[in-house]
Amino acid sequence: MTTRKMLDGKPYVENPYVRFDDGEVASSATTRRGSLLYKKLLMVIGVAAACCCEARADYMLKATLSGIDFNWASDDSYEGGAAPSSAGAYVCIPNGMVAKLSAADETSWTFVTGKVARIRPMGMTSKLVVYVATANSPATLMSEVTYTAENVASNYDRGGMEKTGDGELKLGASGSKYSYFTTITVSEGTLSLYDGGTADKYYFDTFNVATNATLNLIGTTTSAKSITVCRKFFGEGTINCRNGAFQTYDNSLRSEFAGRFTGTSSRMLTACSPIVLSGTPTITHALRQSISRNILNISD
Repeated sequence: MTTRKMLDGKPYVENPYVRFDDGEVASSATTRRGSLLYKKLLMVIGVAAACCCEARADYMLKATLSGIDFNWASDDSYEGGAAPSSAGAYVCIPNGMVAKLSAADETSWTFVTGKVARIRPMGMTSKLVVYVATANSPATLMSEVTYTAENVASNYDRGGMEKTGDGELKLGASGSKYSYFTTITVSEGTLSLYDGGTADKYYFDTFNVATNATLNLIGTTTSAKSITVCRKFFGEGTINCRNGAFQTYDNSLRSEFAGRFTGTSSRMLTACSPIVLSGTPTITHALRQSISRNILNISD
């Protein structure tokens, strides 16, 4: 009987670490591991285990501070009574909490920009509200605002970030293409996404740009174009594509926008989902040529 026939139906038949030499039969064969491969596997497992043991701690804000001004650097602002003490920390916003951060609050702003690598909205009703007045403009927030760093379903509907105040807020983190994979609302002033991206796609969830507010999309410092990608967008403000492109990707969602598009890109907006554009004017004639498929209506 051949080795293959003897192995048929055995649970280890597809196990790459169980090897039989030609001529051996399953009844008398012994499990043998390629020493080099096996050692490498053990090394990878050991490193992974060490990383897990050294995993960073998440710091949960107190839900009782929702909607009020508080000191982000204070131990009293966190569950467990301890604020992050070193750079690279993750700060979590519990479900139902609105966490306020003002560029005018020098203590909190310096603390967040210096020690917080990521701000994590933990639920659908978690929100970070960042206030930047003209007097503090422009202000740069280096913390990522996302639940996880990858484009996975658990990121969807995980709260969001709102920009308030008439000044400009710049988002400076670019450690991941999903650095700000969350719902972003520009209620007042200007919000500028990362300016300095490479020729890549940068992913977001939803954009909401209010009347008289401006959203500057991902820009590059080279001739290569970056692409800002979102699930949907709406509002009546201004979306400035700068020298990059803008794209939607979720064909199950519909975007409705009654504001303005500006920018210098030759390929400004492409749509994988239905988009309704309206307003006076929505888009200039020159930029109209860069509009691509699935645009249901343009009126000006």
